Amino acid sequence: QYQILGKKLGTTELLILVNSYWKSKFTQILKEKDLIKLSLLTIYINECLGNYLDCKNLYKKLINNTSKKYKYILLSSYRNFEILHGNEESYRDFLNLYRSS
Repeated sequence: QYQILGKKLGTTELLILVNSYWKSKFTQILKEKDLIKLSLLTIYINECLGNYLDCKNLYKKLINNTSKKYKYILLSSYRNFEILHGNEESYRDFLNLYRSS
């Protein structure tokens, strides 16, 4: 089921779809914690589908747009992702992002 969604919709479109459904059903804005959980689920789906570039882009957007409360948790998760799927250059990009945060 996730593979069908992942192939028909990109990461951004999937987030927009879920966010609009959430707003229309519950008439409230996503809390930061819920958005992070949803984004990590989307990253996991893309990782299973082999869309590593989408995962990296989503991690970078999340880290740049979250509060310090959640930033280090996301950085730890992104570090593990880079160790598993990245190369030396992408890990250096992660280190630059880590230093700037």
